[in-house]
Amino acid sequence: MAKRRVQRQTTKPCTVHPSHSVIGVFHNSSYQTALAIEAVGTFVKCLRISMDTGLHLELIPSKIFDKEFRPRDIEPIEKSARAYARLMQYLGASDEALECLQSIIPLTTQEVTMTKERTAERQTLMAEKQEKAKEQKVKREAAIVPTVTPQSTPKSQPVSKAKPTSKPQSVSKAKSTSKSQQISKPKPKMKSVSKTISDKKPSMSKRFRELIMEGKLTDAQIFDTVKKEYGVTDEYRWYVAWNRGWLRRHNMNPPEAK
Repeated sequence: MAKRRVQRQTTKPCTVHPSHSVIGVFHNSSYQTALAIEAVGTFVKCLRISMDTGLHLELIPSKIFDKEFRPRDIEPIEKSARAYARLMQYLGASDEALECLQSIIPLTTQEVTMTKERTAERQTLMAEKQEKAKEQKVKREAAIVPTVTPQSTPKSQPVSKAKPTSKPQSVSKAKSTSKSQQISKPKPKMKSVSKTISDKKPSMSKRFRELIMEGKLTDAQIFDTVKKEYGVTDEYRWYVAWNRGWLRRHNMNPPEAK
């Protein structure tokens, strides 16, 4: 019997031409999505979201964009834009990114107000962190470089050298005493490695995935258990859905949400 030849399908990079606009969903090797809006010269203008900056616009060179990102034809543009709209209510968004997203999908007033409130909160928190960092830096510099005021001696009274009352010790005796002191000092006890390893908790996302794979609790119950263990606030309630999607992307076949 003749052997059948199976041709391997390779995804080619989507070349971005600066003469026309491009709209589509792309992803990189770590499955981070980017919503390409248009080509501006030799750059690609795209919407991206992250834990640190929230929803924001990025200008990526077209050569780097073609190397790192691949088209994601399975997912439509409206679906990924709707996912961005859900996440920006907890992570915040810049004004330019919000206007750009509104041109793709319609947003409710509640979504816009929640996003703006969250961005204001994040800006105040970042300002407070910067002020604390500056204060800590000033304290460290003051501790490292102490201010020394030189003492001035009056000219009328000449400084008399004090005569030594006792003979100085020989160098050999001083060395012997220092060695004896070093030997007499007790060595610090080494901490057992087994205790430190056992006391460590698993990461929060790992705990989310364990409870999701068990399939016994609902999403609300999963978040409540992790909230008690790690002290998470309610603004991170979307972590359950995100980790369930992470398990699906890595072919772990998680159970459906209850």
